[in-house]
Amino acid sequence: MDNMKGAGAAGGMGAGVVTFLNGQLKQGINTVLDLVEFEKLLEGCDAVFTGEGRLDSQSFFGKVVAGIARRSRPCNVPVIVVVGIMDENMSEIFDEGVTEVYETARGRDSFAEIKANCMEDLRLAMEKIPMVIN
Repeated sequence: MDNMKGAGAAGGMGAGVVTFLNGQLKQGINTVLDLVEFEKLLEGCDAVFTGEGRLDSQSFFGKVVAGIARRSRPCNVPVIVVVGIMDENMSEIFDEGVTEVYETARGRDSFAEIKANCMEDLRLAMEKIPMVIN
């Protein structure tokens, strides 16, 4: 079990499900996208908007932004991401299929400052997003 990817998530629940219930471990985002038939939902879409509090190296491993980007890219649907903060050196996210990233909290020093200004920061970020809908 030590080498089973994802087995330690949720306090080891994954390992228990595999061991005692003969279950399988799958990335949550892929399970959800399969369940809602995401590729069918993309038909006729001009763009997908998604977001995350912090876009960082963990975003590549089973999180929503990378999962949506990976599934949207083959369908040629642009993915526009709105995040609180994007870590430096995240250019790889564009290789995954993300088209554009807009930050709302860049330069904010504390959670209290982010919380106090979040609505205005989101409004300002949304104003920067070009109209992509035909």
